Order: sequence, then C-alpha cells, then structure tokens
Amino acid sequence: MAAPVTSTRLSEAELQEVQEIIHALAIQQGAADGANLTRPAASNAKSTFEVFAKVRPLLPTETQAVLPGLTTETTLHDDDHATVTALHAAPGHAAIGHFHGVLGTTSTNANVFSAAIDTRLDVALAGGTLSVFCYGHTGAGKTYTMLGKPGLEPGLYSLLTDQLLARLDDGQALHVRFVELHNKKVYDLLDDRSECHLRENADGEMRIRGHVKLLEDGRVYAMNQRSVLVKNADDAAEVLAVGLAHRAAGASSLNDQSSRSHGVLELEIVNDDLIRARDEVAEAEATAIPLGKAAIDRNIGFWTTSGLVRMDGRTMVLTCDDDEDVDVSDWMDRLRQEAAEIKAAEAASQEANQAHDEARQRERDVIAEAGGAIGGKVLLVDLAGADKDDRDLAKAGTTREEKAESIYINKSLLALQRCITAIASGVGKPPFRDSTLTRVLAPVLKPASGRPAASIMVVNVSPSAELAKYTTNSLRYGSLASSAASKH
Repeated sequence: MAAPVTSTRLSEAELQEVQEIIHALAIQQGAADGANLTRPAASNAKSTFEVFAKVRPLLPTETQAVLPGLTTETTLHDDDHATVTALHAAPGHAAIGHFHGVLGTTSTNANVFSAAIDTRLDVALAGGTLSVFCYGHTGAGKTYTMLGKPGLEPGLYSLLTDQLLARLDDGQALHVRFVELHNKKVYDLLDDRSECHLRENADGEMRIRGHVKLLEDGRVYAMNQRSVLVKNADDAAEVLAVGLAHRAAGASSLNDQSSRSHGVLELEIVNDDLIRARDEVAEAEATAIPLGKAAIDRNIGFWTTSGLVRMDGRTMVLTCDDDEDVDVSDWMDRLRQEAAEIKAAEAASQEANQAHDEARQRERDVIAEAGGAIGGKVLLVDLAGADKDDRDLAKAGTTREEKAESIYINKSLLALQRCITAIASGVGKPPFRDSTLTRVLAPVLKPASGRPAASIMVVNVSPSAELAKYTTNSLRYGSLASSAASKH
C-alpha cells in the first residue's frame, strides 16, 4: 500500500493530511500481516534417546519355531555406553545392534519399566519432558506393553502414573490428555472423540486446539484439548478407560485387535497456581481473538470496501477525484472518521494482545518460580502397527480405507524416524512438518523452553520365525535411531 498519492481536487494541506493517514494505515496493515511471527530461542538443553527391544513370548497360534539369531533372553548392561545386539547375523544378513537393552520373552511390563523408564522419570520431575514410544509391527505387543491388561498385568501407563503420583509433593497433581491420530486427523479421546486442529501460538509452538466456542458477549474460546485432573490411581484408570472407549481399532493382516491409529497420552505435573494461570490465558485469548480480527477486518475494509480509495495498477486513486459531485469536505470527514475507527480498533486489539502476553508471561513465571516438577511432562506414544509390506496392501479384500490407513501410518513412522535421527545426531533440521504425528510431538521432542528432554523407544517384536520380516524391519527402525544418537 505504499503507492503514491495524488489528487486533482484536494488542497496542498488536505493532500498532506491524506498522505499521513494513508501512510499510517499502510503501516498498520503491514504490522497485522507480520503479527505472531516471534519464535522462541533454540533450546540448548541436553536431549537423550535410548532404544530397548522387547521380545514377547510365542503365541499358541504361531509356528513355534524361533527366529534364528534373535536375542530372547534379557540382556542389560550397567554401562550406559554399552549396547546390545538384538538380532545376530544370519547368513547373508548383518547383525542388528545398538540397543541399550533387550527385554526377553519372560520379561514383564514391570521389568520394562524398571530397566528403561524408572530412572528417567527424574527428567519429568525436574520439569523436563520424557517421551516413551512403543513401536513394532502389528501384533508384537505394543499396546499390551503400554496399557497392559486389566486384572492380569499393568502396563507402562499405570506403572508410570503410580510412580509419578507417589513422588509428587503436596499440592501437586497430574493433568492427563489423550489424543488419537488417525488418517491425518487429530481426535480428543477425553472429549467424546471430537476433532481437533493444530495451531501455532504466538511463540511458534504447536498446540492442539479443540472446537471453537462463541460466548454470549461475543468473545471466542478456541478450546484446548481437554485436560483431566488426576490425583490417584483410580482417577488415572478412569481417564484411561474413557479414552480407550473412543480409540479407533480395525482388523489387519496380522492381528484382528490391532490399533490402526497413533495414541498420545500426556501426563503433566501441575498445581493450583498453574491451573489458574492457564485459565487466565484462556480468558485473555478469548478477548484478544475477536478484537484482533475486528481490527484486521476494519483495516482491510478501508482498502477494499470503504469507497474512499481504489487502485489503478500501482497508482492509488482517491474517489473524490472520480466524481466532481462528491463534496471534498464530506469526503475528508469520512476519511478522518474511518481512520479514527481503525485506530481505535487497533488500540483495543493491542491492549487485548498485551493482556494476553502478560497472562502467558504469568504462566511462565508460575512454572519458573515453582521450580522442580511443575510443568514437567511424560508422553506415552502408542504407535500404530508398523506393517511396511506393500504385498499386504495388494492382497485381495484390502479396502480403500485400509490402504489409506497403512499409507498414512508408514509415512508418519518414517517422518518420526527422521526427526528422532536429526535430533539425536544434531545434524540437519528435524522435518516436523512432514506428518501430523511429528507436528504433534514437536514441542516435546525438541522443547524450546531449555528444560531437559529424554526419549525412550521400546521396540516390540515377536520371536516367531514366520514373522521374521516384520521383526527384522522393526529392529532396524530402532537400531538406526539409536546408532545415530550413540555417535553424538
């Protein structure tokens, strides 16, 4: 909007005034176009990544022959720098190693928790982020490892939650969130599986937003994903049951009960002060959103629908010059009135944005002043079945929906592998935007807060020789990421 302003009817003083008004409005328009582009400083906090293999027992329905060379006995090292070979070299194939440990066929979920996770909880209890991924081919026991089976064996979720609750100070509790990622879409499993959307906040951080709620006073609530307060084991079990009731499941070529979506369970350590601070952020945002939209709409309207100016190529034409019947004095009054209303709308928006920024700063201050565990997070990611065999997709009876699911799953798992490798190696920029899964996980895989972060992957495999291809692919996936991390 920096086009020159000329007029055949305005006086020199009037033209000078018009030029000043136009210039001011053009600056406001440019500021609106460039709003919310602030990005947080890169994190210098140390991030660790460890990979464990878990070999489940043979099932009665499987051929009882074990994959030759597979490590089926629990093998762990006291030395953090030592690694374990999960699959020893078979004729014509290289060994697959670089694992921090192998949990054998007799290992329980409690053994997995003790070996891979328990000591890493200190990361979350120090206010950092701990991510736990369960990976593997369909039927390898991912969901069983993550969630266990009621009345038979607890999963990592229950074991983690129990330990976190036991180690929290008085006045602290957990906020639990549970979303499902299915075919590029995100669903809130604690809010009747309502569809969510991914949005960047003013700091460039990705956030999951729920439905928009319009209040009677005209304010707009962009609802965050639902958080449920958990203070004890019974609360935790109830939240899990609600979420699982909404989780999508479908048949696959390997396991009729296989999950066909990624599940992300988030546990955040909170206190009353943090909850109140976030409520204040939501209130401030509900005020700022409509006022910001109104200011932008008023400014855009001046250039497009006010009838005061028009563009002729790169030249701005004042409409008072188009029609000699237009009274110049009236036209100038309209221009001044329009500019005053735009300025008032912009001032109201700036005031609301300032209040929102102050509320967000109070939220950060609460976390900083509380120190310790407040704001610490644990993410449990139950990844969909890693069935990377195009021949399965080509089989008769495979539906279009199943093919679409598998393509999405494979693409998102590849994107996750690339992100983990980039973060662990420190080489290149993690391609978080390559999939919905990695966009959701970006804030915890590489947080901008400067707090510590750690990631653990449990690669679940079957020992059955008939599933050798799937077991080998899964182990290679984990080994690649682990070897990248071990070099740096």
